[in-house]
Amino acid sequence: MKARIISYMGEGEELQRKRLAWHNQQLDWLLERGLEVVVFDQGYRENWYRTDPAITYARYKGPLLRPGPARNPLLEDFYASGETWTVMADNDAVLLDQMDGHAIFGLLPEVAENIHIFSPINGAVRGYPWKDEPAFFEHYLVFERYVELKGSFWFLRQPPAPLWFRDMMIGEDGDFVFQAVMAGLGVFQCHNIALREFAGQASTLFDAETRRRVHAEGKAFFADTYPGMRFEKGKLHKKDFITRYWQGPRSHTIRKP
Repeated sequence: MKARIISYMGEGEELQRKRLAWHNQQLDWLLERGLEVVVFDQGYRENWYRTDPAITYARYKGPLLRPGPARNPLLEDFYASGETWTVMADNDAVLLDQMDGHAIFGLLPEVAENIHIFSPINGAVRGYPWKDEPAFFEHYLVFERYVELKGSFWFLRQPPAPLWFRDMMIGEDGDFVFQAVMAGLGVFQCHNIALREFAGQASTLFDAETRRRVHAEGKAFFADTYPGMRFEKGKLHKKDFITRYWQGPRSHTIRKP
């Protein structure tokens, strides 16, 4: 199995030093779990490349791309590979090793057929479900419908037809899963795994005011693009869209082998 990562270290020596260190931690974590890695690198210095044969670099030399367009060459590589699953990630994220963070890659054959995209929980937002029922989670994988996506680290099953990212200021991850739902593909969150981001909140693309503005513009775009969505009073309402397009069960509890 391969992990496919977009990697840009940002501007300035201090930020680049930190991000390179986080990325190397990520690479070590993935390699220790037996994954191969494909990196879409942007703005790399020659001494940032690693020589491990399990790591392939795009060695991209074009203009700087936003995250959505940067992921598309990795998707193209995945779609052409014949592989069933891939991990898509930013360059500073892994999974917590608690519960199934260390084992999920070997459990992918058990995942239900209508699950095409799934992401880990963000423990900082919702806590860790397995702490309340450790004996249950030891024996079962739990997936719930979750029509959101934080692109830091997620799993993608080979879709029947290719899906692509748009070039957006913000919201490209949400747009990708909305496309998937319209195509009849299931988008879920797995409650057995949790995200770990080395960078945390160390950097952001926008200041708070700009972030609010581009979020609102993105939500308005979704409301204009996807039937059943409404953008009212700063909130994107997706219920009618989901009702119209969702196919298959909205949750799965799968016994581990």
